[in-house]
Amino acid sequence: MKEKKQVSHYCYLFAAFCFFISAVINLFQNDTQYLSVIQFFLVAVFFVLSKRMDEN
Repeated sequence: MKEKKQVSHYCYLFAAFCFFISAVINLFQNDTQYLSVIQFFLVAVFFVLSKRMDEN
């Protein structure tokens, strides 16, 4: 069970990192700046989820 939580922790961190990179790229494009705000929220959500998996 501990191994599954550790894998989930790293997957959530990887998802947060990917959304962060995508949000930064979209932030500097004129037609997709609104999308970067949503992606920054998703970064926060996945980061919190990864911390929750790390606690238990």
